[in-house]
Amino acid sequence: EFGQPKAVVVLPLARCGVGSAALLDGLLSQIPGASSAASLLAAGSGLQMTTVTLKHPNRQRVTFVAAPPPSFAALDAAKAADIIVLEVSAVDGIDPSGEALLSALCVQGVPTMVLALTELVKLPAKAQLQAVKYWASFLATKFPDDSKLVAVRSPADLAGLLRHLACTRLRHVPWRDGHAHLLAQCTSYDEKSSTLVLRGHVRGRAFAAGALVHLPGSGEFQLEMVRRL
Repeated sequence: EFGQPKAVVVLPLARCGVGSAALLDGLLSQIPGASSAASLLAAGSGLQMTTVTLKHPNRQRVTFVAAPPPSFAALDAAKAADIIVLEVSAVDGIDPSGEALLSALCVQGVPTMVLALTELVKLPAKAQLQAVKYWASFLATKFPDDSKLVAVRSPADLAGLLRHLACTRLRHVPWRDGHAHLLAQCTSYDEKSSTLVLRGHVRGRAFAAGALVHLPGSGEFQLEMVRRL
């Protein structure tokens, strides 16, 4: 349980379908004592986040982030992900905004990729097999390295997805090594001093006091202090 938690970002690729929060709810339902997505910390960006401990196959912490439908907030969340779970409906597929998000991800550089194919049970048995085959081919073409498709039909499939997230090898993203970045797990704002405090695990290089940092959606700010807890 020591060290930084593995960051798993759930990205929906359409504005209809199950959605990232619902998929995350299903995953958390397989973890005893985990909170539902509805009770997670939600920022104005629509991101929802929680950190849990997976007991199988070994005890390790995982931070789950449910991103809103394709948006800049979803793209920013993906920058800090160790694993991206693409939520795709077998009924509705990917809409134009989801296609644009995928293109941006490919340019940005991606970590380990997983495609969760949802709403399969709404299709006839033969159509389910065709959908799984099509999306497996799509994933292999788009992300040939370190990617996996998980067909979600039942709670057992969600449990299998959790095991895969716990065990899978993480893909190295080279550009991150030279950049300090942080997925904030706790925030507070002091109005008197106009100071924003962010708490989380630093990844990549170390932050330096006095340096400029970019806050997605807000701009660049000077870092006043760095404290190790």
